[in-house]
Amino acid sequence: MAETEGRVVGFVLGDVRGWEYGMPPGGWIDIMGVDPQFQRRGIGIKLIQAFAQEAKLQNMKTHIAIRRQDDDFQKFIRSAGFQSRQLIEFEM
Repeated sequence: MAETEGRVVGFVLGDVRGWEYGMPPGGWIDIMGVDPQFQRRGIGIKLIQAFAQEAKLQNMKTHIAIRRQDDDFQKFIRSAGFQSRQLIEFEM
């Protein structure tokens, strides 16, 4: 959670999973947000870094899944140091 002057301005929520995909367990970011008034100040990157540091302390990598068409969020995620991997989602 990110706070300024007692006000929550950002958050990240996630958990440990991965074995269901044939991968070693990892820290997965499920949802994150930064108050629009506080965006573009590095808060999102710091939240991801804090989450990734906790995962690293447990010898795990950090993962996130996003929609293919979400170009702006993909740019942000890549700027945070993420790279695309091999999982492909299917639905019926």
